[in-house]
Amino acid sequence: MTLSWLSFIISFILSIALISGQKLYSPRLSLRREDILRDPKHHFNYRPESYSTFKQKYLINYKYWGGANSNAPIFVYLGNESPLDDQLTVIGFLTDNAAQFEALSVYIE
Repeated sequence: MTLSWLSFIISFILSIALISGQKLYSPRLSLRREDILRDPKHHFNYRPESYSTFKQKYLINYKYWGGANSNAPIFVYLGNESPLDDQLTVIGFLTDNAAQFEALSVYIE
């Protein structure tokens, strides 16, 4: 009895999706990835007291990237001491040229 209800529900959902004429929603990866990297404060000091870290924000823009199997360059913006949020609209060099070169753009705060 339960199996027949399950098959009925599945066929009902599929028939509604086919009748509506719309494609089923399939999620895609975002064109941007924003994350925080925990970076060590002292890269070359291996004493335990130097293991403290700081948060470093980065953003990766995949919008114009040609892909991993192409010879597309990676453009990296090493930001100054201000937050990235205010600068992304001002930094036109990377986005203007990324489209032409099919480049991956990386912004580091």
